[in-house]
Amino acid sequence: MFDRIARRYDLLNDLMTAGGHRVWKAATLRALWDRRGGPILDVATGTGDLALAFARRAPYAAVVGLDFSGAMLARARQRQSGDNPSLLFLRGDALNLPFASQSFAGIMSSFALRNVADLSQLFRELYRVLARSGRVALLDLVPLPNPPPWTRLAQAHLRYVVPRLGALLATDAPAYTYLPASVEMLPPLPRIEAMLCETGFRAVKHRLFGLGTVGLITATRP
Repeated sequence: MFDRIARRYDLLNDLMTAGGHRVWKAATLRALWDRRGGPILDVATGTGDLALAFARRAPYAAVVGLDFSGAMLARARQRQSGDNPSLLFLRGDALNLPFASQSFAGIMSSFALRNVADLSQLFRELYRVLARSGRVALLDLVPLPNPPPWTRLAQAHLRYVVPRLGALLATDAPAYTYLPASVEMLPPLPRIEAMLCETGFRAVKHRLFGLGTVGLITATRP
């Protein structure tokens, strides 16, 4: 599915969020900025937004962008300029990361949590490859228990407007119908934070964006 929509993925992200995803991703980068002295991993990098932005701001930091979709990675590599020698894009499985334990000072992701088959296994793998005192910053659409009215409005946009935009501009209605359905399959935000704690992470916190529909979850490995 992601191979099919790779060509128009960035355009649709801008349209569906009115550019808001760029602000949320900038906050994700800031959450890891003090870890830029060590290697950084971007899990489910997609077309490379986070990995490219981090590498441009910290050109001497080692940054790896990993994704399961070959077409998404092809788009990311097309966007990569020759002045980012420390940035590497790899194809791989987030549930079986091809890295040694404690390899990264920081790990980030944007809109990845909804797209894995086993969230607990993802967290175990992130914990395994994260160095001690390292931090994760995980950005995604998150369900809230008892959401306020303004959050319900944003959820209605996601449920009814986004699939129509996808059908019109990407000619792929099923892919963008999947998006709201995938959010509903995620555990509520408090449960996601509890799962991180159960994995071993500490200092688990979150910030909300997008009228309460988007969460940035941060946590550290002790």
